[in-house]
Amino acid sequence: MFNAYEMLVVYSLKEASRLDSFKEETRKIFKENGFEISKEEEMGKKILAYPINKEKEGYYYLFYLKNSKEANYQDLHKQIKRRDFILRYLMLGVDESKIQKLKKKEEEFKNLKIEIRKKKMQKEQESKSNQSQENKVEENLN
Repeated sequence: MFNAYEMLVVYSLKEASRLDSFKEETRKIFKENGFEISKEEEMGKKILAYPINKEKEGYYYLFYLKNSKEANYQDLHKQIKRRDFILRYLMLGVDESKIQKLKKKEEEFKNLKIEIRKKKMQKEQESKSNQSQENKVEENLN
């Protein structure tokens, strides 16, 4: 079992003025089912790949969740499915140790790229200085 999740929710824009109340109701559903919201990210209004309930646009919102021992996944999914203001949702488990490893590897890769650039610049500078010395020697010979 994972201890962290990401849930992407696509809200209906039929009643766009009530979007804040939709988000608040979603937060309540999470709390009722033993999930704590650690972070939220607003992704905004986007055109859907295909119409859902005759709607062509949706409002994307991302919730980062942490579960407790009392977390009830089945009830959470049932309650989310019942809400007509939610067009689609996707919940993914997040393995935080793997994410940390990936971030570490990404950092190592960035550092390696920086080192390669530095070496490349040093070689270019050396070749330029060698060319200028050769030009001076050539001028002196003439």
